[in-house]
Amino acid sequence: MVTMIVPVFIMAVGTAYCIHILSEYMRAAPGSRNQAEAILETYGRVGTPSFLAVLTTLIGLGSLYANKMQAVREFALFSCFGMISILLLLFSLMPALLSIVPLGRITSRPENDSLGGLLERLVDLHLKNRKVTLLLMALLAIAGLLGIFHLKVETNPVEYFKEHTSVYFRFHDIYQGMAGSFPINVVLDGMAPDYFEDPSHLKKISEAQEFLDTLKGVDKTISFADYLKLVNYSTNRFQPEFYVLPKEPFEIRMLMNSYKTLLGQDMFSRFMSQDLSRSNLLLRTHLSSSRDFLELRDRIRTYFRDASAFKGLQIGITGLGLVIAESSHMLTIGQIKSLSLTLILIFGVIFLLFMSVKVGFVALFPNFLPIILLFGITGWAGFRLSVTTTLIASIAIGLAVDDSIHYLFRYRLEFKRDPDRNMALRKTLLSVGRPMIMTTVTLCAGFSVLILSSFKPTSEFGILMIIALFTALLGDIMILPSLMLKVNLVTIWDLLKLVTIQDKVSDAVAHQLNQPLNAIKMGSDFIQMMIERRENIPEQTLSEVAAQISEQVDRASLIIHRLREFGQRSDAATATTNVNEAVRDVLGLMEHQFALQNTAVVLNLAEPLPPVRANRNRLKQVIFNLLTNAWEAMEEKKGTPAASQPNILKIHSFRDNNRIWVSISDTGSGMSGQEKERVFEPFFTTKEKGEGRGLGLAIALGIMRDYGGRIQLESQKWKGTTVTLDFPLTS
Repeated sequence: MVTMIVPVFIMAVGTAYCIHILSEYMRAAPGSRNQAEAILETYGRVGTPSFLAVLTTLIGLGSLYANKMQAVREFALFSCFGMISILLLLFSLMPALLSIVPLGRITSRPENDSLGGLLERLVDLHLKNRKVTLLLMALLAIAGLLGIFHLKVETNPVEYFKEHTSVYFRFHDIYQGMAGSFPINVVLDGMAPDYFEDPSHLKKISEAQEFLDTLKGVDKTISFADYLKLVNYSTNRFQPEFYVLPKEPFEIRMLMNSYKTLLGQDMFSRFMSQDLSRSNLLLRTHLSSSRDFLELRDRIRTYFRDASAFKGLQIGITGLGLVIAESSHMLTIGQIKSLSLTLILIFGVIFLLFMSVKVGFVALFPNFLPIILLFGITGWAGFRLSVTTTLIASIAIGLAVDDSIHYLFRYRLEFKRDPDRNMALRKTLLSVGRPMIMTTVTLCAGFSVLILSSFKPTSEFGILMIIALFTALLGDIMILPSLMLKVNLVTIWDLLKLVTIQDKVSDAVAHQLNQPLNAIKMGSDFIQMMIERRENIPEQTLSEVAAQISEQVDRASLIIHRLREFGQRSDAATATTNVNEAVRDVLGLMEHQFALQNTAVVLNLAEPLPPVRANRNRLKQVIFNLLTNAWEAMEEKKGTPAASQPNILKIHSFRDNNRIWVSISDTGSGMSGQEKERVFEPFFTTKEKGEGRGLGLAIALGIMRDYGGRIQLESQKWKGTTVTLDFPLTS
């Protein structure tokens, strides 16, 4: 029954994961030279969050195995197998299929469509009315909590079928024309052999039967006493006065032998044990609700406990109806266990990933909202938790965390590029908001197929899954962005990279300093050797050695200076500084290098330009680093197909939105998508080993942050790079 949902579930979820990958691939393809580069860039960005999304969904599904019901466990096993298959296909078949699609057929989608406009409005809502948004979400959560108090856990097999189905009609026909469909067995145990051979004890069965016949929902009761009366009646030529129980033990023994002869041993065993110590009373009922079964059980227990005639008897109550009723209790306990386990495990994954308890709670809160609203709507709408609907909470939170992980990873990436939280929120929501919405729509479309089922639990499962998915999307795009504005996001990979960078610092410094130091040592060794030999050193040779030593000293000083700039704090003296003057000063130093390179320098500096508050020398350091990178990028394209393009350096300054902007563009070698993501990391360089120090942009980023500025970079391989600086105006 439950496992029939698995194929639809796997298809819907698999399609949703593919949408995230395809969305990123469409962004990467236009700027890539071939399919392999586009695929590497795509999986470099969404590979890890996709893997973690599958992992969290697996956790949600796997937690269902904590439920004791076999049907739920089977659903968990089959679904987990399907999710593992999806994971393998995402990282094997999906790249292979993308590699055969020509890049020319892939065009970037317009960002100003209706969906883009919706995302823009959401961004403005977060930035301008964040408190109102969170207040509305809190009110929704309160409404959901109130609805939970109306929630009912009940399993009713008859109501599994809609009222127009033949199964539903025939159930009612059976209990109206016959004697009910759901039996209950009441077992009287005398705790001693031959207990019911005593006529007074046998009479207790009839007394119990008289009470049980009066219970609501019980259509008929059948007991060993009924059949014994019938045997007595038939062996005495069907005389009405013999339709009674025997009054002597020997008569009972004789009738029991006749019972076995006339009706068979099997019929005897159905109602009486071989040692005559236990007797079974069969209740034919037309009950189907687990709640009604439990109420009937409680009334029977109360009667036998209070009636003095049954002292010393042990009462057992069982049957299909009570098994169904007990399953409801198991559903409730299993739901609590699986949901708690899911929350704990997913919190653990996010905590280990981002090394922050705060981020763990922030990520779980918007995903806990759909669970609250799901149960709240279930209570308000009158749905009942059954075998299938009880699965939803763990599945929903596993799927809801998927979008949260994609958002957190992209937000971390955008924040590393630009430390402005508002700008990082805008770029993140505009980039991942679209696939988040599309995956939700896809999942809902997949689960909507289940609504057409005439089997109510399957239909309700589809409805509630759609509700859960939409509320999960609501949490991810309405709550998570606002909460993340107050959270510093650092992943375990950032910490590992930091450790790696610290290891590289010593290696890089040693490598960079060893070269000039070795050259200096060689020069000094040569001079010392000539002195020891008492040989005259030619003036030209001495001049060349001295020049080399001086050059290497300058090189070592530059390395040390850059390292000091990298670690320098923001407490250097600041003053009002004209950005255009800093650009002209630095360009004056490097003008000769660009002329030798045949680079056309195009200056477009707005005049007059209001000053910014910064340290003049540090501002020059930023511009010097950027111009140096531009010069080196145009040197790198020599000997490549891009060498035929002219070398052009454009520098543009202007004022916009109370900020000063400086744009530096070159037609150099450019960078790939993966290089762009790491370009601000200290000691990361795109140059050959030993040629680059990897500190220029890291230093520039640190300086810009110190002055409340931002640095943005756009680049395409073999087409060029544009770096944009913007500063706040001096108040």
